[in-house]
Amino acid sequence: KAQKLNEKFPPLADSPKVKLQDPLVIVPGWSSKPEKFDMLVQHLLSSGQNGERAVYVKDGQGYTDQECTQATAVSPSDKVFVAVFDTNLDAPDISAPQLEQVVSAVKAAGSQEVDLLGYSMGGLSVRKMLNDGATKVDQVALLGTASQGTRFATLAEYIIKRDINWAMSLGGISVADLPAMSWLKAWDPERPESNPKLDELNKNLDK
Repeated sequence: KAQKLNEKFPPLADSPKVKLQDPLVIVPGWSSKPEKFDMLVQHLLSSGQNGERAVYVKDGQGYTDQECTQATAVSPSDKVFVAVFDTNLDAPDISAPQLEQVVSAVKAAGSQEVDLLGYSMGGLSVRKMLNDGATKVDQVALLGTASQGTRFATLAEYIIKRDINWAMSLGGISVADLPAMSWLKAWDPERPESNPKLDELNKNLDK
């Protein structure tokens, strides 16, 4: 049903074509695979004003494919990039240095300014990178980023730490998700201990 609806009303079909002023790096969130952004990437490339391809960047190296097997040099004409982390479960403290390599690779092609779109936990990776390092970017957009955490992550951390197997199976989570859940669990500004990681990050939100 959803597939037929997408065929009849393609996502973003009625959205205006845009010309990116700066290269745009799409930053994935927890368990997000590169193909999640295919429709957005296709829309950005459809006008021909933002280059002819998307470049997937991992460990500072550009690739033409989502699996990061076909290496390519980043060209000044490339405008659409997707960050690829070592795993799609990496927590912000692990992914932020990787993202810094992505931004450096894009800038090395000749762009002084770079824009970032952080999706879900990817937004926290963006914030962690900016908070910790000297990396400068122009504009940042956060899409679905839980800067105050989520109740799901609070519950997920609880059941993972207590090895409640049936609940982990029901929630589609495993022990490998624990670092990410520790970052994403609900934060109460009146109780810093509720999520020390987000508490430290949110102290510098104005910055």
